[in-house]
Amino acid sequence: MISIITSLLHFITAPNRYIDRYILWSFFTVLFTGLIALVAYSQLKKFNTTTRADFIDRFKKHFFTPSARDILSLFQYGALKFKLAKIDYGEDLPSGDFPYFEIDKNIREQLTLFVQAKEIYTAYEIDDDLLGHIDDLGTFEKRRILDISIIYELFEYYITEAWENEEINKYVQWQRVGNESYRDIYDNFEYIYNKCRQRGSSTNSAACARLFGSISEIWNNP
Repeated sequence: MISIITSLLHFITAPNRYIDRYILWSFFTVLFTGLIALVAYSQLKKFNTTTRADFIDRFKKHFFTPSARDILSLFQYGALKFKLAKIDYGEDLPSGDFPYFEIDKNIREQLTLFVQAKEIYTAYEIDDDLLGHIDDLGTFEKRRILDISIIYELFEYYITEAWENEEINKYVQWQRVGNESYRDIYDNFEYIYNKCRQRGSSTNSAACARLFGSISEIWNNP
């Protein structure tokens, strides 16, 4: 490539304007190839942006369902309590536990106009309608399918509300402690919660720095 550029400069500056035609043709071939690659990269970037936007839109439709909104509202107002029902398998077998969430009747009656609530939700319903989707967000971030900035902007509130809920934490810890094969259950949920906290801290720090910078500038230049 250097020899091609050198030859081209020689062609431009030399009195007799001589240059090897093969070298000149090679130079323009490389230049043309580079331009094609640049255009292809630009088109691919646009395609990836469009594809990602479509992916986010479809995921939001699965995430923001009426059932998920009702469940999260019930958790926010302290209406759902984690419970265990004993399952008796007979005299020769140890009993088992069936996880579910019971609704506080008093709170449910007050929310009747706003939330379509049942008397109980099984843990499987909570998993499928809410927690599983949040866990997926952790997976998407780890695999760089979605950037943390996008997840933070669109889902941070729901991630934080869910993970910091006492009853949800009881359920997650029960799963992790009670079954060896579930030790890492909802690891991606916990991971994306911590990532959002880090993102929030850095964002707040940057905002504070800008604020103090502005105050300092005003103070020094009254």
